[in-house]
Amino acid sequence: LSFSGKTSTFGNILNWITVDEKNVKGFYIERSTDGSEFENIGFIPSNSTGIVENYTFTDVGTVSVYYYRLRIMDHDGQQTYSN
Repeated sequence: LSFSGKTSTFGNILNWITVDEKNVKGFYIERSTDGSEFENIGFIPSNSTGIVENYTFTDVGTVSVYYYRLRIMDHDGQQTYSN
């Protein structure tokens, strides 16, 4: 539904909202310095309730401008990326 981020004194705080999660195993958080080469920096398991869910991840200790994306992993191995 949405994916956003903001900078704070604790690091970069990423927030995303999902709706109607079906078969979703979880979310890999990926970071890039150039917008094309991404590295995995964390994983948040899905709540998989089928209703609106809010998620938060903090990338601590950041000292640069980063691009972020989510890699959404399904239980059957399928994956998609956020915009």
